[in-house]
Amino acid sequence: KLYKLNCCDVRMNDVFKDNEIDYVFHFAAYAAEGLSPFIRNFNYTNNLLSTSNIVNNCINYGVKKLVFTSSMAVYGDGKAPFSEEDIVNPIDPYGNAKLAAERHIMIAGEQHGLDWCIIRPHNIYGIGQNIWDKYRNVLGIWMNQYLNGKKLTVYGDGKQERAFTCIDDILEPLWVSRGIKNEIINLGGIHETSILSAAKTLIEVMGGGEIEFLQPRHEVKYAYSTYEKSQRLLGFQHKTELADGLTKMWEWAKEQP
Repeated sequence: KLYKLNCCDVRMNDVFKDNEIDYVFHFAAYAAEGLSPFIRNFNYTNNLLSTSNIVNNCINYGVKKLVFTSSMAVYGDGKAPFSEEDIVNPIDPYGNAKLAAERHIMIAGEQHGLDWCIIRPHNIYGIGQNIWDKYRNVLGIWMNQYLNGKKLTVYGDGKQERAFTCIDDILEPLWVSRGIKNEIINLGGIHETSILSAAKTLIEVMGGGEIEFLQPRHEVKYAYSTYEKSQRLLGFQHKTELADGLTKMWEWAKEQP
């Protein structure tokens, strides 16, 4: 059943009341980290208040497990690769909201016995991604720019490092996470690469494109995570290399409006 609702909507109560729900996978969010300092109220409403509404319903209707996708943004400007045991110190409102949502869920576990599993994915890409939003998902942004005759924009020198992950590689681990009790788990790629290198890889895949360098922005330079815990608990395997995943996504993107 599809209910097209805002997660803050009071009608969300009826979704839980009218269905016997055992597991909740809370993936809803507006993941525009760089934009979040300029949309503060929307950011906290979209990411924190919505989670509060979900948590309340999980408690009230006896849900067995809440799986929540947080973000690597909670680590902030730490030392990469980020481990689940690292001190979290977000540098923007998006990471702050995600961290607050994590704490909110864990407190519900302590006070009300809600079982949870918190996943911290990072830089996921693939078919079905929103490639029309110019504020998030850099690989999709570049595809959209090229399709519209624009240059591929890179902030700063492009030496920022990330680890990209094809959506196909994390779907099964996300499903497995419903059986994991009260754990925080990084989920994402095992090969870090620079933003500039990723742009060049995409240009090769698309068969064209030119890079335009813009002023640096407020962001973490080195942001990628450990993956051993996800392999051990979720059976995560990095099967799709960046060029292969981008080729598949590009073929899809060319057919989009």
